[in-house]
Amino acid sequence: MTSDDLPSYLAQNRRALSRAYTYVTSWLRAHHLPYTPANAGHFVLVDFRKHLEAVTNDRVLEKGGREPARKEANDEVALLNRFVDGGVYLGPGASYACADPGFFRITFCIPRRELEIALERIETVCGLPHKTAEISRSCPE
Repeated sequence: MTSDDLPSYLAQNRRALSRAYTYVTSWLRAHHLPYTPANAGHFVLVDFRKHLEAVTNDRVLEKGGREPARKEANDEVALLNRFVDGGVYLGPGASYACADPGFFRITFCIPRRELEIALERIETVCGLPHKTAEISRSCPE
């Protein structure tokens, strides 16, 4: 690539990132998942705190009674493990100096099909309605 090609390349890259961002934020809004908008990065920080409660509730049911008070950070690790077991890795907020457990980083600058698969897996792990294909159709690549 020559330096004359750089402006065109950067414009093309901005358009691709914008489409990917629109797609992932549409998915997040459809699932009522709060997120921190991207400023100049390639990821969003998503608030999965309501899903931490499900991890805690599942532990209580598995043990058949009350669970002693646990740190939410342990629940964040448990939710991270559920994502990994479900075939998707989300960076936990603790790895990015996020003080509140339950935030995870979703990188959106990956090939669309891989992003679709990841979002479908998140839907499955979190028990969310399967909307990925519908949203994908409404957000062009």
